[in-house]
Amino acid sequence: MFERYQYKTGLVQYAMPPEFATASGSAGLKYRAVTLSLSEGIGWGGPNTTRTGAFDPALLNAPERVMWPDLGRLESKQGYVSSAGLEKVQTHLDLFGQNEANSLMVQRLQRALDSGTPIEGADLVFYTHELNEATRTGRLAKELNVSPAIVAEQSEAGYAFYNKVHVESLNKYQTSPFSVYHLDVLNANPGDWSSAWFKFWEQRK
Repeated sequence: MFERYQYKTGLVQYAMPPEFATASGSAGLKYRAVTLSLSEGIGWGGPNTTRTGAFDPALLNAPERVMWPDLGRLESKQGYVSSAGLEKVQTHLDLFGQNEANSLMVQRLQRALDSGTPIEGADLVFYTHELNEATRTGRLAKELNVSPAIVAEQSEAGYAFYNKVHVESLNKYQTSPFSVYHLDVLNANPGDWSSAWFKFWEQRK
C-alpha cells in the first residue's frame, strides 16, 4: 500500500502517492508504479473501461461526478479551428485507438476548419479540452520520462496519469464532463451513453 496524502485539483479531491504529486502539483515528479484512487463516494470505471481522451470512465458508475455544471468559461464563446490545432488533437486521440464518438467530433471540427466557420458549445469544449489535455500529457510524460502513450494504458499508472491530465483539462475552462460531446454525436449511438449525458443538453434548451 502506498502512503497516501490528499491532493486537491479543482473541486475533486484525490488520494495520491507522494511520488506522483508534490505540493506544487507536478514539479519534481518521479515515475514509479503509481496508483490513483478517487475519493470516497466517487465511482471508478476500472481497468477494463475504455478511455477516449475526452471521456472519464468514472462517469459510467457515478454520473453524479460533475465538477462543473455547465460550459464554464466557454459559455457563449466562439473560436476557430486551426490546422495545427486539429492535427495536435488527432495525434492525441490516436493514443486511445479508434473511437467512433471521437471520429464524429473530429469530423465536425474538420468541417468547421474547411468552411472557416467558428465553433461553439460542445465543439469548442471538445477542441479546447483535447488541445489542453494533449499539452498536459506531453509535459507530464516528459517530467516522468515515459511515453505519452501511458495516458491510454490499461494499468493503474495509466489511470493515474489519465485522470490527472483529464480533470485538470476540465478545470482549466470549468466545463462539465458531460459537455464534451455534441448531442448529435450522442444521438448517433444513444445506447453508448447514460441518461446523464442527454439530460445535460436537455436542460440547456
